[in-house]
Amino acid sequence: MINTKRGALAMLVLAVILVVSFAVIGGCAGEQVAAPGAQIIQDVSTVAANSMIRDHQGDPDFVLLDVRTPQEYADGHLEGAVLIDYYSETFSNRLNELDKAKPYLIYCRSGGRSGRAHDIMRDLGFEEVYNVLGGILQWQADGFPTVE
Repeated sequence: MINTKRGALAMLVLAVILVVSFAVIGGCAGEQVAAPGAQIIQDVSTVAANSMIRDHQGDPDFVLLDVRTPQEYADGHLEGAVLIDYYSETFSNRLNELDKAKPYLIYCRSGGRSGRAHDIMRDLGFEEVYNVLGGILQWQADGFPTVE
Protein backbone atom coordinates (compact mmCIF):
# COMPACT_ATOMS: atom_id res chain seq x y z
CA MET A 1 0.00 0.00 0.00
CA ILE A 2 2.83 2.41 0.83
CA ASN A 3 4.58 1.78 -2.54
CA THR A 4 1.33 2.48 -4.38
CA LYS A 5 0.93 5.84 -2.64
CA ARG A 6 4.57 6.79 -3.35
CA GLY A 7 4.18 5.76 -6.98
CA ALA A 8 1.01 7.79 -7.36
CA LEU A 9 2.67 10.80 -5.72
CA ALA A 10 5.71 10.48 -7.98
CA MET A 11 3.47 10.33 -11.07
CA LEU A 12 1.56 13.41 -9.90
CA VAL A 13 4.80 15.36 -9.36
CA LEU A 14 6.07 14.37 -12.84
CA ALA A 15 2.77 15.38 -14.43
CA VAL A 16 2.90 18.81 -12.76
CA ILE A 17 6.51 19.31 -13.87
CA LEU A 18 5.61 18.43 -17.46
CA VAL A 19 2.61 20.76 -17.57
CA VAL A 20 4.61 23.66 -16.12
CA SER A 21 7.50 23.00 -18.52
CA PHE A 22 5.21 23.05 -21.58
CA ALA A 23 3.54 26.23 -20.37
CA VAL A 24 6.87 28.02 -19.88
CA ILE A 25 8.41 26.85 -23.15
CA GLY A 26 5.29 27.26 -25.31
CA GLY A 27 4.09 30.61 -24.01
CA CYS A 28 7.34 32.42 -23.35
CA ALA A 29 7.09 36.22 -23.10
CA GLY A 30 3.46 36.29 -24.21
CA GLU A 31 4.35 35.69 -27.85
CA GLN A 32 1.78 34.14 -30.10
CA VAL A 33 2.96 30.69 -31.08
CA ALA A 34 1.11 29.13 -33.97
CA ALA A 35 1.25 25.50 -34.89
CA PRO A 36 3.09 24.86 -38.15
CA GLY A 37 0.67 25.44 -41.01
CA ALA A 38 -1.82 27.29 -38.78
CA GLN A 39 -3.18 30.60 -40.02
CA ILE A 40 -2.94 33.80 -38.04
CA ILE A 41 -5.93 35.87 -39.16
CA GLN A 42 -6.85 38.65 -36.77
CA ASP A 43 -8.06 42.19 -36.28
CA VAL A 44 -5.66 44.68 -34.68
CA SER A 45 -5.99 48.19 -33.29
CA THR A 46 -4.26 51.13 -34.92
CA VAL A 47 -1.79 51.19 -32.04
CA ALA A 48 -0.88 47.54 -32.65
CA ALA A 49 -0.73 48.18 -36.41
CA ASN A 50 1.63 51.11 -35.93
CA SER A 51 3.84 48.96 -33.73
CA MET A 52 3.88 46.20 -36.35
CA ILE A 53 4.87 48.69 -39.05
CA ARG A 54 7.74 50.02 -36.91
CA ASP A 55 8.87 46.49 -36.02
CA HIS A 56 8.93 45.47 -39.71
CA GLN A 57 10.46 48.67 -41.09
CA GLY A 58 12.80 47.69 -43.92
CA ASP A 59 11.49 44.11 -44.02
CA PRO A 60 10.69 43.32 -47.69
CA ASP A 61 8.54 40.36 -46.63
CA PHE A 62 6.10 42.49 -44.62
CA VAL A 63 3.31 43.82 -46.86
CA LEU A 64 1.11 46.80 -46.05
CA LEU A 65 -1.98 46.42 -48.22
CA ASP A 66 -4.49 49.21 -48.96
CA VAL A 67 -7.75 47.87 -50.43
CA ARG A 68 -9.40 51.24 -51.14
CA THR A 69 -9.99 52.87 -54.53
CA PRO A 70 -7.18 54.62 -56.43
CA GLN A 71 -8.77 58.01 -55.64
CA GLU A 72 -8.92 57.24 -51.90
CA TYR A 73 -5.30 56.08 -52.04
CA ALA A 74 -4.26 59.31 -53.81
CA ASP A 75 -5.97 61.37 -51.10
CA GLY A 76 -3.67 59.84 -48.47
CA HIS A 77 -2.35 56.42 -47.52
CA LEU A 78 0.06 54.71 -45.16
CA GLU A 79 3.64 55.06 -46.31
CA GLY A 80 4.80 52.05 -48.30
CA ALA A 81 1.29 50.65 -48.82
CA VAL A 82 0.51 48.61 -51.92
CA LEU A 83 -2.88 49.32 -53.52
CA ILE A 84 -5.26 46.60 -54.68
CA ASP A 85 -8.75 48.03 -55.20
CA TYR A 86 -11.37 45.91 -53.44
CA TYR A 87 -13.95 46.98 -56.04
CA SER A 88 -11.81 45.80 -58.97
CA GLU A 89 -13.19 42.83 -60.93
CA THR A 90 -9.77 41.19 -60.56
CA PHE A 91 -9.46 41.75 -56.79
CA SER A 92 -9.57 38.08 -55.72
CA ASN A 93 -7.30 37.05 -58.60
CA ARG A 94 -4.74 39.71 -57.69
CA LEU A 95 -4.82 38.60 -54.05
CA ASN A 96 -4.37 35.00 -55.13
CA GLU A 97 -1.18 35.96 -57.02
CA LEU A 98 0.46 37.31 -53.84
CA ASP A 99 2.93 35.31 -51.75
CA LYS A 100 0.74 33.63 -49.14
CA ALA A 101 3.67 33.00 -46.78
CA LYS A 102 4.35 36.71 -46.19
CA PRO A 103 2.69 38.63 -43.34
CA TYR A 104 0.09 41.21 -44.46
CA LEU A 105 -1.35 44.22 -42.66
CA ILE A 106 -4.47 45.38 -44.51
CA TYR A 107 -6.67 48.44 -44.21
CA CYS A 108 -9.38 50.40 -46.00
CA ARG A 109 -11.36 53.53 -45.18
CA SER A 110 -13.26 52.34 -42.10
CA GLY A 111 -12.66 48.60 -41.81
CA GLY A 112 -15.49 47.11 -43.87
CA ARG A 113 -13.69 46.27 -47.10
CA SER A 114 -10.51 45.22 -45.35
CA GLY A 115 -12.58 42.98 -43.07
CA ARG A 116 -14.08 41.26 -46.10
CA ALA A 117 -10.66 41.12 -47.80
CA HIS A 118 -9.32 39.60 -44.58
CA ASP A 119 -11.87 36.78 -44.94
CA ILE A 120 -11.02 36.27 -48.61
CA MET A 121 -7.31 36.04 -47.78
CA ARG A 122 -8.07 33.48 -45.08
CA ASP A 123 -10.05 31.40 -47.57
CA LEU A 124 -7.24 31.69 -50.15
CA GLY A 125 -4.80 30.20 -47.64
CA PHE A 126 -2.74 33.21 -46.55
CA GLU A 127 -0.73 32.34 -43.46
CA GLU A 128 -0.64 35.66 -41.61
CA VAL A 129 -3.08 38.54 -42.12
CA TYR A 130 -3.89 41.45 -39.80
CA ASN A 131 -6.81 43.82 -40.39
CA VAL A 132 -6.63 47.38 -39.02
CA LEU A 133 -9.84 48.02 -37.09
CA GLY A 134 -11.46 51.31 -38.05
CA GLY A 135 -9.32 51.65 -41.17
CA ILE A 136 -7.49 54.79 -42.16
CA LEU A 137 -10.16 56.97 -40.53
CA GLN A 138 -9.31 55.51 -37.11
CA TRP A 139 -5.61 55.63 -37.98
CA GLN A 140 -5.82 59.37 -38.63
CA ALA A 141 -8.10 59.99 -35.63
CA ASP A 142 -5.44 58.36 -33.45
CA GLY A 143 -2.85 60.79 -34.84
CA PHE A 144 -0.82 58.43 -36.99
CA PRO A 145 0.68 59.82 -40.22
CA THR A 146 -0.34 59.32 -43.84
CA VAL A 147 1.35 60.38 -47.09
CA GLU A 148 -0.07 61.56 -50.42
